[in-house]
Amino acid sequence: MSGLNETAGNPAADVLRGARSMRRALAAVWLAVLAIGGAACGPPAPPPQASDVEPLSAYAASAAALRADAGAPFQSPALPEGSSEARIAQIEPLLRELLELGEPVLQEFAAQHPDCVDHFTLVLDARALVDALGPAELARVWVHDGSMPPPPARCQHAQDLVVRPALALAVLNTRGAAGLERALDILRPLTADLAAVEQVYR
Repeated sequence: MSGLNETAGNPAADVLRGARSMRRALAAVWLAVLAIGGAACGPPAPPPQASDVEPLSAYAASAAALRADAGAPFQSPALPEGSSEARIAQIEPLLRELLELGEPVLQEFAAQHPDCVDHFTLVLDARALVDALGPAELARVWVHDGSMPPPPARCQHAQDLVVRPALALAVLNTRGAAGLERALDILRPLTADLAAVEQVYR
């Protein structure tokens, strides 16, 4: 009892107990603030993954990189600086990337426009022949040796997202550095094709 009485009557003990109580109260308030802030803000959003990007947006981004590497934009008749061989080494991987990125674009497009399916199928199947055929032979494959009617304009713009990179690759494969200017000529309308497809997507 005497110990309890001494503690109760000790001013220093009272101050210590008060300080401890204050610290506990402040800690509780701080935890509550953190909880409210975390609930309001939530966890940081993860960066977008490649699989989250819409096919047409992914294609447009790659096409923009190609324009930059090819001596942007394609409308310029002047060849980019540096040797033709060096420019081809920069451009060729981007052309092959467009061939792959074009497939999901055509698939989405065909879902809205079924009359494009047969034309798109020929174009996509012919990608495997890019390294084996010249541009003229490749073009004949796409029209099934003339047995396929011309595609509707909207289908033509969409399939050219694959056709133009493939033809440019075929030219570079068969003519090398001598074909660089012709390959760039083939690619120049790609900007207009992409804009036309974007209009249909809207």
